[in-house]
Amino acid sequence: YDSRKGLSRETVREIEKHFGPRVFTTKIRTNVRLAEAPSHGKSIFDYAPDSYGTEDYLALAREVAGLPIDPIPLIMPGDIPQLAEPIAPEAPAGT
Repeated sequence: YDSRKGLSRETVREIEKHFGPRVFTTKIRTNVRLAEAPSHGKSIFDYAPDSYGTEDYLALAREVAGLPIDPIPLIMPGDIPQLAEPIAPEAPAGT
């Protein structure tokens, strides 16, 4: 979806007129990374996790699931949380 283009806005109006409240509010913005991901054999989440495409599809998934669209950041698939190094107990003096 590109809100700058009249055809996009007109198409959305027609879809909303025909389907009414069954249309989700989330729009998937036009994004080059979305077009590139399949040619690399990857999902947008793996190919460009910081892209608008990833952000939009996560928002749509949350909307479909009935969750808030603007959530607290989640750990993405493939992310490895960095855990703090445990603090070793200090050795007693004189050892």
